Amino acid sequence: MKKMKRIIAGGCLLALTGVSPVVFAQQVTPQQTPAQGNTGAQPQTQDFSDAELKQFVQAGAKAAAVQEENKKAMMAVVEESKLSVEKFSEMAQAHQQKKIDEVKATAEEKAAFSKAAQRIMELQLK
Repeated sequence: MKKMKRIIAGGCLLALTGVSPVVFAQQVTPQQTPAQGNTGAQPQTQDFSDAELKQFVQAGAKAAAVQEENKKAMMAVVEESKLSVEKFSEMAQAHQQKKIDEVKATAEEKAAFSKAAQRIMELQLK
């Protein structure tokens, strides 16, 4: 059940927004131009104060908590739609690929999916 919840939550986030609400830090390495050649120089590093690191960790924890709340709210919407997790995931993936009309679903299932997807998008805008 936990695996299915993770699948649907991830599918909802990817299929309906294409953007995750959490920003992850990425390490960027400088690009070497042909004129620079291979000088063997080390990439520059930046030192951060303990306060800055603590603030970063706190912001990450807060973002994770918000993401978890959003995931629970999305799961509640899917459960209220009366669609199975598998059917909702299938329809969400088809929606993302602009192939929703190719999914074998009843008119009621399509209406339930549409309503649930709209509610999930509204949740993500809050």
